[in-house]
Amino acid sequence: MVSEFLSEEFGQLKLNEQQHQANPFIPKETCVYLQLGKDREGFWTSEHLVEQVKTKAIPIFETLFPTALHYLHLTIVQTMQHLNLMLL
Repeated sequence: MVSEFLSEEFGQLKLNEQQHQANPFIPKETCVYLQLGKDREGFWTSEHLVEQVKTKAIPIFETLFPTALHYLHLTIVQTMQHLNLMLL
């Protein structure tokens, strides 16, 4: 399974080589791969999503758009609300 953050305007949420070299402690991309199944890495959970957001999406977003973090927060809140509705 693949989990990725995409933008209609910019495509994948990722740093280019120059941005990544200037910020070596920030991941280059948000993409996460998971081998599904009980004998592999399990199944995608909200904990996986939270980890991806905290360790990849937010640091990359802050680097690319330092004055627009409030927009990412709103999008995450909307996504989590949608997921909660799906689980009900």
